[in-house]
Amino acid sequence: MSNALSPVPAGALSTIGDEWARAAFAWLANFQSERTRTTYAAAWGDFLKRVGKHPGGVTQGDVIAYRDTLSEEGKSAATVAMRLAALGSFYAHARRVRLVEDNPARDVKRPKVRAYTAARWLTRGEAAALLAGIERDSLVGLRDYAIVVCMFTMGLRLAEVAGLQIGDLRDRGDGSSELRYRPKGGEEQSRPVPAAVSRVVRAYLAARGDPDSGPVFVAHDRALAMRGTTGLSREAIRLLVARRTLAALGRQLNPHALRHTAAGVAWDVTHDLRKVQHLLGHSSATTTERYLHRRDDERGTLGDALAVAIGAE
Repeated sequence: MSNALSPVPAGALSTIGDEWARAAFAWLANFQSERTRTTYAAAWGDFLKRVGKHPGGVTQGDVIAYRDTLSEEGKSAATVAMRLAALGSFYAHARRVRLVEDNPARDVKRPKVRAYTAARWLTRGEAAALLAGIERDSLVGLRDYAIVVCMFTMGLRLAEVAGLQIGDLRDRGDGSSELRYRPKGGEEQSRPVPAAVSRVVRAYLAARGDPDSGPVFVAHDRALAMRGTTGLSREAIRLLVARRTLAALGRQLNPHALRHTAAGVAWDVTHDLRKVQHLLGHSSATTTERYLHRRDDERGTLGDALAVAIGAE
């Protein structure tokens, strides 16, 4: 009972027993997001290796000690909170299947995480400068330009861009296009593609020879002839965004900064939280608001308008 995302560390199966191993696999399989499964599997495996005892004998004190050890090692508050969340989630499952009576992680205090404190974004002028700095007289330039335009205008996540397949882009028959994709933790859905995205992606694919299938964005290097067409990995896209932003703006940014930029510009243009939420594919407006934490607080201006409305001096 082992795979690449196994929540049971190598060599631990004989120690914890098949019943607990099956519970761990069932718990992990219940998450729709591959990223969540990967992250939670790693967290649970790390805890098992460190705690040195059978999971049925874990106490709240063990979880607290694990939390404190992670903090002493310099792990970020977000990392510590995530790992505690993973433990709490697993033991909640173990309790449902009656392997334990209590969840030892339930009341363990987690460090406070300030949402998006490390978030970065671009002004409109910086976004324009980034695009202007990408040459479009080569396959690599056409590809990188199309990737940045996709992220700026559609607010796509890194995983969504890396996973785009040519078959996901479909003509609607009226000159417009739609994209079939699976957002984070959700079911497959479709969304209209901005005309600008259609133009730049089609230009890139035409330069490649209009392939019928496979990844939209692929690697172009000297090993291509031997390796064959390979879709860009998430890490490759991170690196190209870092390289392009450093060249154009003098500082390295990650792809999430482009998504933050899309959110901010969309808010500036619409001042409609629902539309920004829809653009980003968030199920909760609260999540969308975190992307807009840097926007001007307009409560003062609104208060002045209310004062005028009621005749206050």
